[in-house]
Amino acid sequence: MSSLDDAPSSDLTQPDPAAAPFAVELASEGDPVRRPAAFWFWSLTLAAGLVAGIFSWFLTEPLYGRFRPTPVAAAGLPTIEESNANELKSRKGAMIETSLTFGMLGAILGLTLGLIGGVVRGSIRAGLAAGALGLVLGAIGGCLANRIIMPLHHGLYRPDGSDLGLAILVQGSICAVVGAIAGGAFGLGLGDRGRRLDFRFITGGLLGALVGVVVFQMAGAIAFPFDDVTLPLSATRATRFFAQESVAIFVALGVVLARGPEARGK
Repeated sequence: MSSLDDAPSSDLTQPDPAAAPFAVELASEGDPVRRPAAFWFWSLTLAAGLVAGIFSWFLTEPLYGRFRPTPVAAAGLPTIEESNANELKSRKGAMIETSLTFGMLGAILGLTLGLIGGVVRGSIRAGLAAGALGLVLGAIGGCLANRIIMPLHHGLYRPDGSDLGLAILVQGSICAVVGAIAGGAFGLGLGDRGRRLDFRFITGGLLGALVGVVVFQMAGAIAFPFDDVTLPLSATRATRFFAQESVAIFVALGVVLARGPEARGK
């Protein structure tokens, strides 16, 4: 036999050592795109959610209180007309702030998860395209959802009542839109099974956002009982950070779980 027969055959299924450290297995037979192992898939996606929450909070925190009227001390009690005018200005300012906040959260989540979907797929081009679309749709979706749903909060909110259910309803509805768009962007970047619109990830992002809101409200009521966590934008920096991080991380977790057995390396 020739010396070629004696040489050990190379295993073409083994990863290239020069490839990215997480590209350790092939997607399927005949598919040259490398897929990350389950550990890296989980790590990258959850890290994207963590980073999205941090950046969204960092960019929106300077806006808090900027669009609301500054209280002016006046002699005597304000008239009913003055009180109504101040309340209207305060609501308009709050509407601007919440629109910008939820729009930014949607934009950053859509961008990061779209990019990570492309990274998981092994295609930077797909990630950039999905991230750009997620950025635009996330911003629009967050702003529009806030504009449509926030009047419900203004109409039903009672400062002296129990408003936990209202907070979950209002914030959960807005964040569900944000999470669904981010999940869709991830699915577009991933292109799993040749799908451009993968409802698994849309549903996973939506449900993750709802869970994030519930977790924030329940934990916030215990840990920060005096920080108005049931308001669309709570009273302190810590709770506003907690709110955005909770939604972002659980959206990412919902997207990971939506992939099913593949997310567990099966």
